[in-house]
Amino acid sequence: MADCLGNLLRAKILALTGIVYGLCSVACVLSALLPFWFVLKVNLPFTDDGTQTITRSINSGLFFFDEGRFLNMMMLGKVDNQGLVPPMLEIAQLLFLLGSLGMIVCCASTFILACRKYASTTGELCLAVATTPLTVCLVASIILVFLSVLADTQAEWHGLPVPDYTPNRYAGFYKVLNIVPEISLNYGTYVACIGVVFSIVGTVFMWIQACCTCQEFHDTRYHMLREVPDLGSSPIPGKHQAFANIGYTRTTPGEINI
Repeated sequence: MADCLGNLLRAKILALTGIVYGLCSVACVLSALLPFWFVLKVNLPFTDDGTQTITRSINSGLFFFDEGRFLNMMMLGKVDNQGLVPPMLEIAQLLFLLGSLGMIVCCASTFILACRKYASTTGELCLAVATTPLTVCLVASIILVFLSVLADTQAEWHGLPVPDYTPNRYAGFYKVLNIVPEISLNYGTYVACIGVVFSIVGTVFMWIQACCTCQEFHDTRYHMLREVPDLGSSPIPGKHQAFANIGYTRTTPGEINI
């Protein structure tokens, strides 16, 4: 255990990369569980005939929906073929889920590499290559979230579960089959943005570490190939008073070596 901690302290860049990946994983998991990515403003019918409506604000996350109870939006979207959220947000869900799970695995792998006694060029390069598309997935998911709010303002939500606000009726839920809510961003989106920033910083550190290790191995190999052995003073193993000096043999006094 002490050796692992000592190796971890010596591998400064790799340890820092693991810490950054850990912060990224925490931010991504926390933001995924938060049902506060968006505020949906919807006009719900106030009377049975639908002639009067009332405006309500509903909190929604990328994966969970919170309006009186905790609902899984991805499971709700599998009830019918239309899905709950617009297609742009469905793609953002898949990309963010893939990137978050991948970053958790990469965080554990980084600490495993940092606890090793010797650096692993192959492991660091594979980890740098693996984290690059995961970071791209996280960045793309956040871009799609912003585009769905700023550009795709007329996207329909299907089967949106909302509480029954109509007076003198049971306190339950019902589904709005087709609705175009007015969407605004909430603080959960910005927590996810912090996780994406940590992912980018960690990927940059990982590539720096991999390049530094490759350069160290390259310099070591270069000096090994360039080094000229001292053949005149290198004894031959197993032979008494024999030296590996090509073209020269030891002679006794009075003898001449030709």
